[in-house]
Amino acid sequence: MPRAVVIVNRQAAAGRDRSSRLSAALTVLRTVGYLPEVRTTEAPGHAVELARDADTVPEDLLVVAGGDGTANEVASGRLRAGPTKTPIAVLPMGTGNDLAHLLGTGDDRRLLAALRGRRVAFRDVLAVETAADGLRAAMLFAAVGFASDLLRATTPRVKGLFGPRLCYSVGFFRALLRHECPTLRVRVGDRTWDEPMVVALAGNIAHAGGGMMRVAPGARMDDGEMNVSLIRATGRLEVARQFLRLVRGTHVSHPLVRYFPATAMEIEGTPPQSVAVDGEVLGHTPVHIEVRPSCLPFLVGHA
Repeated sequence: MPRAVVIVNRQAAAGRDRSSRLSAALTVLRTVGYLPEVRTTEAPGHAVELARDADTVPEDLLVVAGGDGTANEVASGRLRAGPTKTPIAVLPMGTGNDLAHLLGTGDDRRLLAALRGRRVAFRDVLAVETAADGLRAAMLFAAVGFASDLLRATTPRVKGLFGPRLCYSVGFFRALLRHECPTLRVRVGDRTWDEPMVVALAGNIAHAGGGMMRVAPGARMDDGEMNVSLIRATGRLEVARQFLRLVRGTHVSHPLVRYFPATAMEIEGTPPQSVAVDGEVLGHTPVHIEVRPSCLPFLVGHA
């Protein structure tokens, strides 16, 4: 019988109790013919090790029971382990659950259909490398600048109080009060920009933040490219306006924004800046980001 190695983050979704949901998912896995093996994370970053060291074969399944941050850790572990044919299935138990919705496993009905059909598709990964944190996989986006401030301000308490639809908006305005635009040096191919910026972002998907923000309109996980947004520095009022444009996806046509496809990007910060990856803050600049086309297999349903 094939195994389903289930990596569980019980701190996802601000620590809300999801034990009944997990129990139901394990029952479903047994029903469709898998032998579940539960492995629980013990600290941030532990899912990277669990996924890297998971001894699986192509017929097995690697299940993420957590949010986008846990999915990022599992994808990072598999990226570090090298080529794999064992598909990753995402059981959404976090706040935003953007990746699960993109893969078509964002609710129980679609996840069950995906498990029964075992439809597998390879998806692009953004390989994000910093000196402090090593190689990480970004399935959604990687960014330097205001994105890190926003994520730090969207604390577990904010997520618990305001839920997935409002927490990032609340975090934005909390972060705006103390934000100062860093000077970023961004290199893409033979082009270089060296100036104060609100954010430099590489998008692998169109929507993030629980689907609330259109961070990279037109971006796809299967086109071999990332969509780059460079937003030049502005005052706090204009940053707030840019956020509203980001929610709508209209920021890409603004004169202060450069928006274009690329396959690799390097970012340095003065002073060094934190790097936001799939809703988590990891490492510091300098950071190298590149697309790894069709890199990891995922269980997919109908989005």
